[in-house]
Amino acid sequence: MIEALTQTFAEIGLYQMLAIWAALLFASLLRAFTGFGFALAAMPVLALFVAPTEAVVITAGLTLGTSLLSVHRFWSDAPKRPLLPILLFSIAGTIVGAQLLER
Repeated sequence: MIEALTQTFAEIGLYQMLAIWAALLFASLLRAFTGFGFALAAMPVLALFVAPTEAVVITAGLTLGTSLLSVHRFWSDAPKRPLLPILLFSIAGTIVGAQLLER
């Protein structure tokens, strides 16, 4: 997968890369002000220049990295007990969704 992304970005020109950079900057600012919306803003623009499957991987990776940084920063302030059901159902939904995608 890394080789495919490297090859894809090697084929993108300067103006396309600037458009992707601007979209990611806007999406980052959107997430900074609202707490969500990064993928909603970044995904359509990325899908214009790379394959949609690659755009999903890029967006998911960037979102994961940002979320991990946010969790580290805000973990001490967050109430843990209400998050437990959300976490459990998220894990269960991920497992079920992955199984359905394999079919």
